[in-house]
Amino acid sequence: MNRKTNSLELRKNSARYQVIVIDDEENIRSAVKLILEDEGFQVIEAEDGVSGLATIMRTETPSIVLLDILMPRMTGNTVIRELSHNPALLQKHAYIVITATLRRIEPDVIKLMKQFNIHAMQKPLEVINLLSMIHKCIEQLP
Repeated sequence: MNRKTNSLELRKNSARYQVIVIDDEENIRSAVKLILEDEGFQVIEAEDGVSGLATIMRTETPSIVLLDILMPRMTGNTVIRELSHNPALLQKHAYIVITATLRRIEPDVIKLMKQFNIHAMQKPLEVINLLSMIHKCIEQLP
């Protein structure tokens, strides 16, 4: 699959959706933001799980959430656990967990990911795979 073809297909719907990027690594947030804004998405950044959870909770429109697992103050594992107490909020958005190693996702969180159809990707992120996963997430948004 060619990035340009995938981008054209994705761009048709991208203006309607925003992506929340929750990652403590500024270089990852910046790179992802640049790519996704180029695709027409509105991008909101959060530097850790605490600010990310607050952003998710106050976001009114269904969004795609890119959630890192290892972060200071609150991990992605904890964010998912917190969201599981409010299933309507968890189901309102589509989630992609991003991590350097999938072994960092804790067993109870893996169960929640299966239950709520949360996707996972390993770092380093490849642009074409990220865009493809976002496209899948768009399909599951209300």
